[in-house]
This record gives sequence, structure tokens and C-alpha cells, in this order.
Amino acid sequence: MISDKSVEKLLGKLSREIAQRTPCTGDFPTAVEGLELFRRNEPASPVSCLVPPSIVLVADGAKIMWVGGEPYEYNAEKFLITSLDLPASSEVLQASATRPCVGVAYKLDQRVLDGINCTGKPAARQKTRRGNGCRDRYSY
Repeated sequence: MISDKSVEKLLGKLSREIAQRTPCTGDFPTAVEGLELFRRNEPASPVSCLVPPSIVLVADGAKIMWVGGEPYEYNAEKFLITSLDLPASSEVLQASATRPCVGVAYKLDQRVLDGINCTGKPAARQKTRRGNGCRDRYSY
């Protein structure tokens, strides 16, 4: 079992690393597809948003997600996970210029989630056929 002090130390390091890679308030893509870093320098009122299937970890600070009038607070001790597109409002509770709210968000692959939902395990990846969205009227 990992001690609380070890977790605090790791979160402190993660928080510093994210703060160094995020120069200002905003969302920042990374080289890993679907992985973003975020930074907020001050508390903010709720903002309407559509949250994609994702896992969000706040390394420092605190946020709250309002869904159907219900609050879901997440911070360094609680993470947020959604398995479908979720209309919500996001609010920053704890943040400052000297101690910003920073974290990571990883967007989950909906095809993998669909496979897990149906079978309990991830579906095998299949090559998808790409087209331009148009069909010849005789090709049905």
C-alpha cells in the first residue's frame, strides 16, 4: 500500500511538472493522443460544457462538475470519470496565480467503451473504412 506522504509527494511533483508545461490559463494538448494538460489561475463561475468520455485528475486545486443540479467535486483526492458525452457545468473552486489548479484529462475511446459495456472487456480494434460521406445512389 502506498502511504499518504508518498501520494502527496507524487502529486506535488506532478503538479509542478504540469505547471511548468502550462504557461497560462488554458487547455494544452500533449504528444499523447487524447491527453491534455490544463491550468486555471483563479476560481471561475460555472461554465456550460459538453464533457466527452474521459478521466480527469486534478493534481492541485479543486473543480466541481454540475450535472442535473448535482455537484461532483474533484481534486487531488477525487478524480472525475465519465463514460458518455455529458452536458454539464464546470466550475473552478480553488486556484491562484501562485498555486494554480492544474491537472490532466484523458479522452476515452468510445469504441473501447462500447466494447467494455457490451462484453465486459475491450473490443478488438478493427480497421475502419473511410469515405467522404457520399454514396452513389445505385450503390445500395
